[in-house]
Amino acid sequence: GSRLLHSLSLPECGGRTVELREPSEGSREITHNKAYCVRDKHPCGYPIYPHISTICLTNHPAAMVLSAPDDLDAPGTEIRRLMFEVIRSKGDDIFMIDGLEDVYVTYRELYQKASSIAIFLNKAEIGEGTVVGILSDVMIEANLFITGVWFSGATFCPMNPVLKPDEIRQLLEVCGAKTIYCQNKYLDTLEAALALEGAAIDVTVISDSPSASCIDINDIVNEDPADFEVGEYDEHESISHILFTSGTTGVPKGVMISSYSAKYTAHRVELDTASFMCTSPFYWISYIAVFVGVVCNGTTLIVPRTKYLPGTNDPDVTHLMKCIEKYKPRNWFTAPSVVLDMSNVGANYDLSSLVRVGVGGSNLLPSQRQLVCDTLFQGRRILCNLYGATEIGVITRWPPGEAPDHDSPRAASLGVLAPGMDLKVVDPTTGVELGAGEVGEFVVKSKSIMKGYINKDMPKRYTPDDWYHMGDLGWFDEDGYLYFSSRLKEIMKYRGIQIAPAEIEKVILLHPGVLEVCVVGRPHPIEGERPAAFVVRKSQDLNEQELMDFVHERVVDAKKLRGGVFFVEEIPKSGVGKTLRRELVKIFNEMDA
Repeated sequence: GSRLLHSLSLPECGGRTVELREPSEGSREITHNKAYCVRDKHPCGYPIYPHISTICLTNHPAAMVLSAPDDLDAPGTEIRRLMFEVIRSKGDDIFMIDGLEDVYVTYRELYQKASSIAIFLNKAEIGEGTVVGILSDVMIEANLFITGVWFSGATFCPMNPVLKPDEIRQLLEVCGAKTIYCQNKYLDTLEAALALEGAAIDVTVISDSPSASCIDINDIVNEDPADFEVGEYDEHESISHILFTSGTTGVPKGVMISSYSAKYTAHRVELDTASFMCTSPFYWISYIAVFVGVVCNGTTLIVPRTKYLPGTNDPDVTHLMKCIEKYKPRNWFTAPSVVLDMSNVGANYDLSSLVRVGVGGSNLLPSQRQLVCDTLFQGRRILCNLYGATEIGVITRWPPGEAPDHDSPRAASLGVLAPGMDLKVVDPTTGVELGAGEVGEFVVKSKSIMKGYINKDMPKRYTPDDWYHMGDLGWFDEDGYLYFSSRLKEIMKYRGIQIAPAEIEKVILLHPGVLEVCVVGRPHPIEGERPAAFVVRKSQDLNEQELMDFVHERVVDAKKLRGGVFFVEEIPKSGVGKTLRRELVKIFNEMDA
C-alpha cells in the first residue's frame, strides 16, 4: 500500500480523520492556496494543514495537480438562444462603439439587423452544418453579420484578411465555406484567391458596399424580425465557430469550437464593468470570448479599430489612447506589442478609466511590464499576462483587484487557473508528473476543449483520459500561480544541453539599447545548435560585440551567443503577432548551405 504521510483530525468536521497518502492512492491538488487530499476531501472543503505553505507537500516527489473550482454560473441555454434573448431584451443600450468612425450601434439595432441576416441566410438554405467565412477588420457591420450567422444556426469562420490570395484559398478549402462576408477593402484579395488556377471554390460574397460581384449587406438587413426565433441546437454537437491556429509550427489547422465550449469560454471572461475594449482581431480566440461575454452580460464593447500613420502601414497608437480617453473603458484586452508601442510614444492622454489591462498571445517580461505601467498608467499595477489557446480557450485569470508588485516574482506570472480548469506539469521526456517550482510541459483538462480539427483526427497531444498537452514549458509556484518558460518545439540543444530561447532573450532585453529580440538555434554539424540572436535596436549605436559581451557576462557558457548577433529592422511575425522563429532558422539554412 501507499506510505502514510500525515494524519489530521478535523474538529470542524466532527473529528473526522483525513489521511494524506502518496498519489498512488490519492493525487494532490492546490486550490486557492490550500492543499487538499483529493481522495479524502470532505464536502466541507476544509483544507489539510491550512497553517503551512503547500510547498511542504510539493517537495515530495509525487505529482501535484492544480484544480480551479467549477463555480461558473453558466446558463443551461444553448449559446445562440442565450445571446438572442439577451440582445432582444436590451433595447437602446449601446452594444458597440466604433472608435475609428466614432459611431455606435444599440442592442435594438443589433437584434433587428442580425435577425434580418439570419432570415436571409436561412432562405438561402444556410444554417446548421454550413460554414460562413469572415474576411474583415473588426467593425460594426462585420459584427452584425457574425451575430446573424449565429442566429441562423450556421458556423462562422473568421480568417486573417491580410493573408496572401493562395493562403486565403487554402483556408477556404479547409473550412468549406459556401458564403463569405468580405469587407470592401479586401475584395481584391478574395477575388484573386478565387481566381487562382485549380481553385474550385464556389462562394456567395456579401460585402459592406455595392459591387457587381457581391451582395450589399445593406440590402439584407431590413427584414421584420417579429416572427423570427433562433432554433434549438445540441450545444455539445453544434459547431459555433471555426478558428485557424496561428501556423507558427506549420500549416494552420481549423479548430472546431462547439456551442458549449463557446459559452463556457465566454463565462470565464470577467466582465464586472459596463464597458470592455478589445483590440484583438476576429480570428483570435480572445475576441470571440470577449464578444460573447459582452453580449451575454448586455454590456458595451469598444472596438477602436486600427488607424495608420500617414503614408505607412504602421499603426497610430495615439489613436488607441484617444479612444481610451474619450470612451473610458474599464477593461481592455490586447497584445503585448500594442502596449509596448504605446509606451514608446508616451502617455499624453487620460487613461485613468482603465482598472485592468490583460495581454495575451505572448508574455511581457517584468521589466517591460513596469515600463508600460510607469509610462502609461501612472505607476498603477493594472497590467497582467494571461494564458489561453485556440484549442482550449481561456486558461488563466487574475483574482479581482490583484496585481503583483513589479519586483515580485509574480510580476512574470500568467495568473491562476480559470474556473473549471485542471492543470499538471509533466516531464516532456519521461511523462513523470512534477511538483511546484519544477519546469515541464503544461497539460490541461477543460470543459471548453475543442471538438477537434477539421478533417483531422484528434491530435496525439490529446490523451484518452481527456488531458491536452499544450506544447508549452513552464511551472507553478506553491500558491498555484503559473509561469511560462518556452515553447517545447523552440527548445534548442547545444552539445546535448537543452536551452530555452526565452532564457537568453530575457537577458538581452535587459540591455537599454535593445527594443526586441528573438533567439533561435543556428545548426552546427558538431555542436547541434548554437544560440543566435536577431535584434531590433533602439539606436544604431549598439554593435554586435558590445551586446555579446553584455550577454556573456550574465549567462552560463552553454547560453553564449556562439551563433552570432544579427541586427534586423523587424522580427517576422504571424498574422496574430507571434514570432515566426522558423523563418529566422531558414536564414541560417541559406547562409550555411
